[in-house]
Amino acid sequence: MYGFYLFNAFDNYDYIGSTSLNPETAYKADVKLNYTKPGLQISLVAYASKINQYILGMYQPTLSTMTIGASGVKQFQNISYAILSGAELGIVYKPAKTVQIVSTFKYNYGADNNKTPLPLIAPLKNITSIRKEIKRWNLLAETEMANPQNRVNFLSKRKYNQWLCNCQCKIGLFGYYSTK
Repeated sequence: MYGFYLFNAFDNYDYIGSTSLNPETAYKADVKLNYTKPGLQISLVAYASKINQYILGMYQPTLSTMTIGASGVKQFQNISYAILSGAELGIVYKPAKTVQIVSTFKYNYGADNNKTPLPLIAPLKNITSIRKEIKRWNLLAETEMANPQNRVNFLSKRKYNQWLCNCQCKIGLFGYYSTK
């Protein structure tokens, strides 16, 4: 990964690459359990992985920004390894022929070789939707929620305030017409 002052609007930092980066290698294991009966499907997935030579943007206080208003500069560097793990529970319930309720819960965990949290790893998150079919119309009501992110990586010199809220909730209503 090499770049010359690539601006990341998400965290407001300029990033620069490095020609001396080693490629990442990973070991991953996952387990999936499924349960199905008429009108109900449940799946549970758990995973864990170790990523050697993990590439991370590290804050460089001695470098100047190229982008006006940027919070600083980060340079991509290898760290010994990182651990990523998590689980996902998915439920699909069909109480009637034209109604379907879908809910997914996801938990993610990430830490580096010093047990410091990895940046931008989302906490427990839920997405639930109710789908209703009326003749050729399909309606969808959906909600997305996330727990507060209390495991924050301060190596970046900046808190990710968008992940430090008490709860994030999005609600939407969608519809579309089928020509079939």
